[in-house]
Amino acid sequence: MACLGFAVPVEKAYPASCRSGAGRRNDIAAADGADEIHPSLDGKSVTAVWKRWVVVGAQSGRTIDPGLVTEVTWSLTKNGLRRSEVITPSRSVTVRRLWMAVPTPSDSIKTRL
Repeated sequence: MACLGFAVPVEKAYPASCRSGAGRRNDIAAADGADEIHPSLDGKSVTAVWKRWVVVGAQSGRTIDPGLVTEVTWSLTKNGLRRSEVITPSRSVTVRRLWMAVPTPSDSIKTRL
């Protein structure tokens, strides 16, 4: 994806962060492969769904169910590529902090929240 001006920061960890009920901090990320992938019929978008997340620093391939489901859709638009994400709790959870990073070597980027 570097040709689009975005690159995955493979040397850095960029997790979502929350605290477990026991007060321990668990840095988690929707990574290590999506649980579901749904391409659109028109071929102009794809949606990936993560129900199982990884604990940052844990053994590769080991996942947990933190009670969050994230659905990310990438779609081609007239002027570029749009990424939208919806995070939904699958049960009662407390999220104390959520952060995201969008690394890019581009000289400009437009973000709308």
